[in-house]
Amino acid sequence: MKCPKYIEKALHDRARAAEKFYELDLLISDWLEKNNIDCEYTHLHVETISNPYGAMDEILQDIKRA
Repeated sequence: MKCPKYIEKALHDRARAAEKFYELDLLISDWLEKNNIDCEYTHLHVETISNPYGAMDEILQDIKRA
C-alpha cells in the first residue's frame, strides 16, 4: 500500500513535536528537581499529553506553593 502524503507529513510532524516535547520536558523536570519542587508524576508526565493545560496549571500551582 502506498502511504498518502498527508499521512507521511502527519507522521513527520508528530515525530518532530515529540522530539521538542522531550527537550522541553527535560528542561522543566531538571529545573523542578534543582529547585526541590515536588510535582505529581501524573501532572508532570502523563497528563501533559491528554490534558496539557490542566497539567500546566497544576505544575504552576506547585511552583507557587514552593
